[in-house]
Amino acid sequence: MLLLLAAAAALVLQTPHDSANAYLDPGAQGLVARARARRLLVDRSIRAYEATVRERIAVGLRALRRDRMVYRRELAVHISWRRDTVGEIRVLGAREAIPVAVRGEQIPEDLASDAPDLAFDPANDQVRYARGDSGSARHPLAPGSEADYRFASGDTTDITFPDGRSLRVYELRVVPRRADFRLMSGSLWIEGEGFGVVRLLFRPARPFDMATDADSNDHVPGFLKPIRAEIRYVTIEYAQWSKRWWLPREMAVDGVATVAFAQVPVRFERFYDDYEVVGDSAPPPEPDPAPRDSARARCERLGKEIHCSCRRGRCRAFTVVIPPDSAALLASADLPPRLILGETDSLVTEGELRELGQRLGALPATPWGFRVPRPRWGLARYNRVEGLSLGARVTAELGRLTVDATGRLGLANLEPDADLALRRESGTARWRLAGYYRLAAADPGTRPLGVGNSLASLLLGRDDGEYFRASGVD
Repeated sequence: MLLLLAAAAALVLQTPHDSANAYLDPGAQGLVARARARRLLVDRSIRAYEATVRERIAVGLRALRRDRMVYRRELAVHISWRRDTVGEIRVLGAREAIPVAVRGEQIPEDLASDAPDLAFDPANDQVRYARGDSGSARHPLAPGSEADYRFASGDTTDITFPDGRSLRVYELRVVPRRADFRLMSGSLWIEGEGFGVVRLLFRPARPFDMATDADSNDHVPGFLKPIRAEIRYVTIEYAQWSKRWWLPREMAVDGVATVAFAQVPVRFERFYDDYEVVGDSAPPPEPDPAPRDSARARCERLGKEIHCSCRRGRCRAFTVVIPPDSAALLASADLPPRLILGETDSLVTEGELRELGQRLGALPATPWGFRVPRPRWGLARYNRVEGLSLGARVTAELGRLTVDATGRLGLANLEPDADLALRRESGTARWRLAGYYRLAAADPGTRPLGVGNSLASLLLGRDDGEYFRASGVD
């Protein structure tokens, strides 16, 4: 404990002067220093661990106000993680279903490459909640995180263990300094005895937008754009093992992707159990990150049977053992129950859902900002009133507000259409205010302004739509 306090004091003294405004109260600064020191002295000292991991994923397609299942997967693996050597992942069970394309269930084709993503580094400076570099956020307790976050003290509560022990837990509220999808807005709950993280609840500071956030989206067809991903929440529950290690016990992620005009809800849950942890008395030195390409190349030179999980210049190498008996993998008792979108989940109680909703509503607001991507051109339609109508759409991110603007002009009647909408979203509610002046259909159900009727009107000279000019607010 004395070593932990000494390390915390040293970290406070090393805090850059330009980050002094990162702490909104003195209690927050002390809490960050102690929790950060614990990560350095305790979490970094974990040399190896073994755990059983179960994961389930559900992907849907929102149509007619219902979520229709398009993909589902369940995995169960045993992980042997080693900090400095090759680890092992043994698959205990696996199945996936694609109801829109394949009948029945099958073994996932990318099982060997996906399995290493279930392992985690206890001292990682990134909080990973999905695959790829876009599926992680900078950890609030990482060294130098004051440049990205501001901190404030929150609530205080007590937790009780089955053996009667109790711990006081303090909330640390995390406020991002800018609207960046790689940063988080959320809360950590830190226990006051050893200063380990007990719970983490957050959402990214803003949604991911492929047009501005991806390295390149030229390979994506124009009719699929815009592509956005909004993570509504990420919650990670930790459990104490051997009265020393606070390690993840459960992770849940809920989000929705927007592809053109379609919405794709995504949900996944991950469960960790049966930990066996090996730790050093002192943490090993942290190697400097290597260039991304050289780190992966060095890992891949270990052999074709080695699978590499690389993030931000650091790679972890694993051998993945997949039993040849497909039937046994599909029917394994280690697999978690199937996750069905829109149905009550027995693994998450109603009380936990209500508490989660309350916590989401209390998360710090995204900071104000201003980010306007390039307009999306190519909005085109054809009908007997406008003739050929061309337009563009742009979405401006203002941090806490999103502005959607759409404009078009019909070449036959030279009558402009305009839509302007303001959107405000929180963890528990959405608000939208829009004004419009546009050509409208008398019967929207027949989709006379859609692609099918546009082609029929242009190529066959047949337009069955009835139109009128509309304006208003909704």
